[in-house]
Amino acid sequence: MLLLSVIVLLRAFLAYGDMNVQAVNELQKHLFENYNKVVLPRHNASQPIIVYLESYLADLSQLREAENVLEANMYFHITWTDEFLTWNSSEYNITELSVNYDKVWLPDIFMINGLDDSRYLPVQDIMLFITHDGHVNWWPGGNTKTKCKLEVSKYPFDSQLCMVILEPWKASTKEQIFQLLHTPQVQNLKMYDEHADWKVTNLSEVVYVNEFYDYYGIAHYEYRIHLKRRTVYHILNIILPVPLLSIISLCSFLIPPSSGEKMSLCVSIFLSFAVYITVINNELPKTANGICYFGLYLFTQLLIGGFTIILSAVVLHIYHNDRQYDQLDQCKKRKMSSNERVKEVNNLENNVEKIQKNKAFALKLDMFLFKATLILDVVSFVVFLILSNT
Repeated sequence: MLLLSVIVLLRAFLAYGDMNVQAVNELQKHLFENYNKVVLPRHNASQPIIVYLESYLADLSQLREAENVLEANMYFHITWTDEFLTWNSSEYNITELSVNYDKVWLPDIFMINGLDDSRYLPVQDIMLFITHDGHVNWWPGGNTKTKCKLEVSKYPFDSQLCMVILEPWKASTKEQIFQLLHTPQVQNLKMYDEHADWKVTNLSEVVYVNEFYDYYGIAHYEYRIHLKRRTVYHILNIILPVPLLSIISLCSFLIPPSSGEKMSLCVSIFLSFAVYITVINNELPKTANGICYFGLYLFTQLLIGGFTIILSAVVLHIYHNDRQYDQLDQCKKRKMSSNERVKEVNNLENNVEKIQKNKAFALKLDMFLFKATLILDVVSFVVFLILSNT
């Protein structure tokens, strides 16, 4: 908006710098004495007014993903020819005149996808510049809010297309048509202030006519803003911690069941996942348009963490399931005969062998679960990357 104000003030200074105030007053009286701003400014009213449009993006305020709203500071260069506002430049020694917007005819322009007051072009205190041949230049601009349907399934590698759509509210193509100010279109980002989270990859303009009936059409203008999310912050702070936590979770299968720390590590990692999801919840895009693949990947890792706890409990149960093979207490031994004691010693020897087999099986099961979970983690991460980049 500051840039727009500077342009308007500069044009006003150039317009009045060398003018005689009396000549300006006489010219304005000559032009507006019988001027009617509600009348189409053409001598041949059967011909439509050609309105030339060009848009400039100053900066992106924010992209509210939960509400599908784009807030941006923009200004528009709108120009047309008013055949009732012409004069002899040699007679008044004036080639350009600046007037307030409410004194002249203005094209019927409505922001179709605008929200709140953004549906109307911001025109407060905006001057128009009129040349002696009736050429009018208008530079409305300010903060705009427009609907922008977002597709965040590929977060954080997503790209978005937002549009600012202008159409007449009442005027048909019999009264007013749109054309691009520059053809071929020339767009640059010299006046654009970079956004921290979104990069503007391309700007384009399109003009066409919406045909409603054979005899009725509406001029249509689109300013297309192509955006791509900056991924470095999201990769380092949101994406990478998830596979790192899953790798630490795998270490629970490498800890010997006899250490006593196996289950505590599993529960700690699972709680870390739960806390991490709570922390990054505000960073994840919230929209009903599509499923976020990263959210599915995060949910998958949470499920794997839950199964890791269950499987670790099974391994511990197998490894420590030797209570049924405990030796008899001394009271029972005193009541046994010598033959019974010999038989019990043989049973104990067999039980020791079974215990050793169970422990060996538990260790093998640990290693198998480590490899299986590792494969599952790698596959889920690769699938997430493929889906997010195709």
